Amino acid sequence: MTDERRINLLQLLSINDLQQLLTFVNSSRSGKRHELVERCIQILKSTSIINTQFRDKIDELYNKRFEQGDMVTIPYPRDTTNQNQIRQHHQIGTHTNSGQLDHDIKFAKFTFNEDLCQISPCMQILPTNQLQQASHLNKQTHVSFCFILNVQQASDVSTSTYFNTESQRLEYRKQILLRFTTLEKGQTSEQQDKLPPNLYILVNGRVATLPQPKPTSKPNADVVRPGRPIDITEYCRLCPLISNLIEISWFSQDTTQTYGMFIAAV
Repeated sequence: MTDERRINLLQLLSINDLQQLLTFVNSSRSGKRHELVERCIQILKSTSIINTQFRDKIDELYNKRFEQGDMVTIPYPRDTTNQNQIRQHHQIGTHTNSGQLDHDIKFAKFTFNEDLCQISPCMQILPTNQLQQASHLNKQTHVSFCFILNVQQASDVSTSTYFNTESQRLEYRKQILLRFTTLEKGQTSEQQDKLPPNLYILVNGRVATLPQPKPTSKPNADVVRPGRPIDITEYCRLCPLISNLIEISWFSQDTTQTYGMFIAAV
């Protein structure tokens, strides 16, 4: 691992981790977060004997905090043709089997949360039955794409953890959300969140939790869920060096309806 990469990793470590690093080399651990980062960078760039051990300590703390374990193998094929192409516009991201829209879709603003940034552009996602008809032999039945958080986004989210005493688990004050809405020609007003029927989402091989379906008495009816953003923070790799894979499938008895989606950090 290069020192340049380690400098990026330092930006992601918590204040406690930075203080632990500085204590390790008998350096002052007082000061604001950016001061601690700068102090660690200076030590990293030094030529002292302790430098090698300091590098190892950075790697150890980073792996302890962000290690994700082995990737889960997806039980069906996916098209990876374009996954190495990178788009950068305040964010970095790639997607496959989805269509980027030639016009802007405006989502309704959050009532309680501030929308910090949009990680990916809004794109069209086709229903499973249309993908089956178009794919023929390869049986591609889902939309898949990758996105990568930049350094600031990864740092903002990873350092916003807190312990929720009600749920007895760690949660994030700043979240990464998937937002969906219907696509209609000529729409100009802000769009409300609307989830596609029979929706299924995998984030890095893990099934994302969705809102409970709306009750219905109709047999064989589509599974419709209330429209709201989907929090995928806990499934994401909060590192600017590692991509996140999202796979989406949905279908509907109404073949005329299409949906669009984008990723936002709030």
